[in-house]
Amino acid sequence: MFQKLTTTLAFALLLFAACTPKAARNGLGRPDRVTEPGVYDTIGKPVTGEDDIVYDFEEPAAINPDSLPPYNPAHTLEIDLIHEKVEISFDWTKRRANGRATLVMKPWFYSTDRVSLDAKNFDIDKVTFVGQGVSLKYDYDNEKLTVYLGRKYTRKDTFALEITYLAKPEERDEFGGSDAITSDKGLYFINADGSDPEKPRQIWTQGETESNSFWMPTVDKPNERCTQEMYITVDDKFKTLSNGLLVSSVKNNDGTRTDYWMMDKPHAPYLFMMAVGEFAVVKDKWRGIDVDYYVEPKFEPENTTAVIFGEFMQKSARELRFDSETNEKVVAHEMFHHWFGDLVTTENWANLTLNEGFANYSEYLWFEHKHGREAADNHLMNEQQGYIESAYGGGHPLIHYGYNSREDMFDAHSYNKGGCVLHMLRLQLGDEAFFEALNRYLINNKYTAVEVDELRMAFEEVTGQDLHWFFDQWFIGAGHPVLDISYGWEENVKKASVTIRQSQEGDKVTRVFNLPLAVDIYDAAGNAVRHNIRVVKREQTFYFDLPGKPALVNVDADKGLLCDKTDNHTPEEWAFMYRYAPLFRDRVEALTGLQNAESELTETVSKEALKDSSKVIRRMAIGALNPADPALLADIIRMAESDTDSDIRAACIDYLGRLKEPAYRPVFEKGLSPDLPNNVIGASLNGLAALDPAAAAKAGKILEQADTDDFVAILSDLYCLVPDTANLHFFESKFDKPDGYDAFSFFDNYKKLLLSINNTDILDAGVTRLSDVSKDMKQSVWRRFACTKAISDIRKKYDEEGDRQREARMKMIIREIMDSETDPMLKQYYAEF
Repeated sequence: MFQKLTTTLAFALLLFAACTPKAARNGLGRPDRVTEPGVYDTIGKPVTGEDDIVYDFEEPAAINPDSLPPYNPAHTLEIDLIHEKVEISFDWTKRRANGRATLVMKPWFYSTDRVSLDAKNFDIDKVTFVGQGVSLKYDYDNEKLTVYLGRKYTRKDTFALEITYLAKPEERDEFGGSDAITSDKGLYFINADGSDPEKPRQIWTQGETESNSFWMPTVDKPNERCTQEMYITVDDKFKTLSNGLLVSSVKNNDGTRTDYWMMDKPHAPYLFMMAVGEFAVVKDKWRGIDVDYYVEPKFEPENTTAVIFGEFMQKSARELRFDSETNEKVVAHEMFHHWFGDLVTTENWANLTLNEGFANYSEYLWFEHKHGREAADNHLMNEQQGYIESAYGGGHPLIHYGYNSREDMFDAHSYNKGGCVLHMLRLQLGDEAFFEALNRYLINNKYTAVEVDELRMAFEEVTGQDLHWFFDQWFIGAGHPVLDISYGWEENVKKASVTIRQSQEGDKVTRVFNLPLAVDIYDAAGNAVRHNIRVVKREQTFYFDLPGKPALVNVDADKGLLCDKTDNHTPEEWAFMYRYAPLFRDRVEALTGLQNAESELTETVSKEALKDSSKVIRRMAIGALNPADPALLADIIRMAESDTDSDIRAACIDYLGRLKEPAYRPVFEKGLSPDLPNNVIGASLNGLAALDPAAAAKAGKILEQADTDDFVAILSDLYCLVPDTANLHFFESKFDKPDGYDAFSFFDNYKKLLLSINNTDILDAGVTRLSDVSKDMKQSVWRRFACTKAISDIRKKYDEEGDRQREARMKMIIREIMDSETDPMLKQYYAEF
């Protein structure tokens, strides 16, 4: 889906694909091999937990102490690209684009007699001055087009070039990309030949980082700015979308139509976009501003507060009913880019967090606005954990000029850490100053490229404070505080003490962080007095004169500090924190502390937490309780039948299912309603199957008849456990459905069923089905990888059994798949199979 936003100033910049990273553990580079398929959330960030993808990394080359360290500066502006017009049409069969680009330019400062443009993998037909038929001399190395102008031009001279070309984005030996933006084709043809009835025919572009130069010649750098015109010629049945306003639409005599889009606000060339497809257009307004949604027709009636940006977010109304928050945060993220990233853009990829850190923090702001602070703080906690897990060895500076590849910047530093640092700045300065400074930053720097100093100066101008100390340690330095906090009480002098030790290590990691912290000190009645301290030493002790021993000393009482913290409270203090401290993060830390302690209070407080207002804390409580305690059953049954959180409800149903008690059958049957979330239905099916497999199979067949594919994953989990050839029909009938994350579980379950039936003819036929998908380059990389992984697992099974003949056959099939595969990353993974 694509979204169109138009303001009264005709400022309309479109970003159509979620640009959040699939960050790996240490953020140092691209993986060289993968041991298991990973699990990522729906905007591409790593899911923490034992199901994580496991990467091995190539360590960066050792830095020579006798030479300067790696440095990636901003692009040197030799030419000012003022305006670019692109006239383009498409060859769907060959997946090419026929283009003519007009570029209005002038020298930036120094006089020049030549222009160097980014133009990748083109056939250049002709280069002239506009209005002149004489071809200009040029050099072209398939990456850079250098045009010789015939004389020197000064910065007062404006000239216009016209370049006619053929773009061939898919006709090259290697493709790049990052963990966030997985390909650098720039121009994408979807189901170009119409052979897949399940996919729409579409064309769309993805320019970030520097990929638009695969379909238009330009100065493809983030610190360039120009206005734009697009003339897009397509078959009349298609709709088009581009930046700015649709000025005109003209039908041609050959059955095509040319749409003219104009963007009169300067923006970076990587933000140029176009999309072509048979879209339904859902029109909306917000405060008088047109907001249009370009969707596949079957999604036209969908809830328009859940703006869809990619296929993974195209959900049925039923799915949106149970999970709107995922879509909400992606929409918030991408909408924020209209200001942070589009209106004001990073001048180079080293400062990428000025785009992505802000967009990341918009997710917190949206949750805070829509769902309250507890939901926002839970999101912040997950973002912090995602960054900390990625920052192995200290990670790299947030502003990182020493990257190996610009694509490496799309990681959990630029995104997660960037958002977390902005939140700390907000807590440090207060809401009024924080938002006023952001407003000044945008106004002062609109339509320009920026680096982090512009952000710092905007905050200093508003607050009157010198903020070098904050920006130097959080933006320029690497790492985060690793803290050990201990507490003391001296009864004879009535003094409480807090000792904070910093132990972070690593290259470029700040050895001593300057940490202003709030400390709340509680008496036994739950009354708190706030003290403000500032940590400025590697180890530092603070003393507080008190009338009596405190019940709790709560350091970092705002719970906003990005750190790895060991807080040495007693079980009694943790229990007090859970009961009296005001914040969601207080209760999470308290429950976590108790669960790591050996104390009777752990179960006592966990039982209290079963009724917590936060679904996150209720989930934590379930995991900490003794499953053999009959006193818990009433609460478990209650939550299994009616908890508002589907994960909790499913966990409680799972718990009851493991007991295999017929008394709980009504709970399982109630959980089979098609109107319930998939995880609840799945847990209920499993519970019923443990009591009555025939009844579970019957319930599965009913779900199988539903006019939806929502239950494919659930039923594949059920049917793979029953070694019955009748269940093969289900898998074969749904073989072309699963994609993305769902492909892994579906094809893994298919493999389990094949192996459990124990019939070599059936298994060979199944392997053939899997390998057909693996060898078909029209299939998605998800499906190809998942099918090949299933075959690899079958090979391992034969290896364990010592069946060398059949193991050799599976190896041969995998080699054939490798020979067919065109994706270099998949070929690399397959070499490990």
